[in-house]
Amino acid sequence: MAMSLMQFHLHNFFHTLINSNFNFPMYTKLCRIAEAMAYSQPIEEEEHVAECINKINKINNSTHPELDINLSIVEAVIIKNNQYGLDKTIDINNRSIKLSMLYLYVDEAVKQLTKIVMDIARKYSLEIPIQSGTSSSKVW
Repeated sequence: MAMSLMQFHLHNFFHTLINSNFNFPMYTKLCRIAEAMAYSQPIEEEEHVAECINKINKINNSTHPELDINLSIVEAVIIKNNQYGLDKTIDINNRSIKLSMLYLYVDEAVKQLTKIVMDIARKYSLEIPIQSGTSSSKVW
């Protein structure tokens, strides 16, 4: 049961990642899916689960070391301000940051989440979707 649940979360993660766009980012959803995937590992892997959850929580709570703001707040700021263009300057934590920099910070967070998800997928030899439809491929 845990394997099929992890497989479901893996497909859900990639579906969300692919369907996220400039106007409607889904960064916090990716965090929640990665967290669900980590929790769906077997009970015997308690230490690995805790390690994954700690990494995900760190990403969610601070987004990026230079930013140190919750990912959901950054997502809301991006959604609210993306209509003004990437050069729009936003004041966050008494610091002026361009919207383009927020995207770079969030992109780094998504890369880290993807690495965590892929590490879990490799560990359990899960199949990843390689295109739309039902085709999939083993991870390593």
